[in-house]
Amino acid sequence: MAKMKTNEERKAELEALTEQMGKQIDSYFESPEKIREHLQFLGKFHQYSMRNAILIESQFPGAVAVGSYPFWEKQGAQVQKGERGIKVFVPNPVTYVLHKDEWVPLSKAPKPIKDGVKQGRIPSRKMMYF
Repeated sequence: MAKMKTNEERKAELEALTEQMGKQIDSYFESPEKIREHLQFLGKFHQYSMRNAILIESQFPGAVAVGSYPFWEKQGAQVQKGERGIKVFVPNPVTYVLHKDEWVPLSKAPKPIKDGVKQGRIPSRKMMYF
């Protein structure tokens, strides 16, 4: 079974990706040719956010298609031993509910509160995390 990462490890990984992304952005402005290459690359990944497109390019400059493991499996492609995926930011919506004057994740709220949210009696809001 794979070892779960600690919050500190995740934070360090996120900071490293952000730093790598910053360096990649700086490299775009070295010459007009670099800008043109970057724009051509972005054209291939227009459905991704700018941040994810930059991450894709910094990790795999020759990428022509990106997809999850199940996506490639449906296409009939098999990941080969030793191949590694690239990292991108994936949106993860979390619903929060007002409980005892504090916003808490709905998943950690007591059952009566969850029922109140379903019935619309208790306010809730969604926040997006990556």
